[in-house]
Amino acid sequence: MTTKVYEVLPEAAIEIREKVFVEEQGFAEEFDSMDKTAFHMVVYDGGRAAATCRYYEAAAGEYVLGRIAVLREYRGRRIGAEMIAAAEDEVRRAGGKTMHIHAQTRVRVFYEKQGYAAFGDVDFEENREHIWMKKALLPLYKRGGQNAGFHSAQDVFRRGARLSGTANGTGAGGLASCLLQPSPETAYCAL
Repeated sequence: MTTKVYEVLPEAAIEIREKVFVEEQGFAEEFDSMDKTAFHMVVYDGGRAAATCRYYEAAAGEYVLGRIAVLREYRGRRIGAEMIAAAEDEVRRAGGKTMHIHAQTRVRVFYEKQGYAAFGDVDFEENREHIWMKKALLPLYKRGGQNAGFHSAQDVFRRGARLSGTANGTGAGGLASCLLQPSPETAYCAL
């Protein structure tokens, strides 16, 4: 699977959203003005588009993630969860601190598993129950080793990896020291 981010709503995202939200779920007002300013992410399986979402900055450091759709034949394979994590990482790189989702209440548990918490009252969008949910985005940390790259502390925690207390992996540490004391010695997350 590969992921691409677009500044203009791509045809692949339109097709997925029409299939999932319009044909399967019966939404009539799927496309709106936010599509013109949002970033659009598409997950590809080879050359075939499998999933999409969009995200945009609503206020300084505050982003909204939405229109999360996975084609039926790709569901149950964690593609949606991985796409959300990829979108969160893009937002972190842009300086985002918080992600919000206006979720259908029928999939609230899925978003809770991704670290989102509901707030406010249930409301309706096209006669379907929705609830606002949010998640604080933890900063990205550099991981050690040959394949060094940046990963969020949330991703490291989600994958069950142990964070070391020092750059060379010795000493006490763990998630709390990595997050509460992000010095050069503790900001490295060993995967």
